Amino acid sequence: MDARSQKFIVAMLVCMTVAFSAQSATLLYNQESLHEEMGELRSQADGHAEDVYVLMKSDSARLYTIMDTQIRTFHYAKPHIGPTRGCPECAEIYERAKNSGGIHASDLHKKTQ
Repeated sequence: MDARSQKFIVAMLVCMTVAFSAQSATLLYNQESLHEEMGELRSQADGHAEDVYVLMKSDSARLYTIMDTQIRTFHYAKPHIGPTRGCPECAEIYERAKNSGGIHASDLHKKTQ
């Protein structure tokens, strides 16, 4: 091998080393910026997750209220002859009578028949 070929090979190796170093530096910089971006997105997602939880909680309470109101409406739309199991309105009437002391709970069933 002549001196010119050796110089060319050394120059190519130097260029490859510089290119590899530049590429590694670029990748490291991009990796650091991506980590920062991921941290920001994670904090935003955590805030949104809290908002979603609050909305789901309020929807659940609203739906429970609607369901309870509908059951109570059915109680008055189609009255029972006596206290009925599973009817929340009958249960509340039964508890009020039991707690007031004026009417005994056992008498309540007899009076409604």
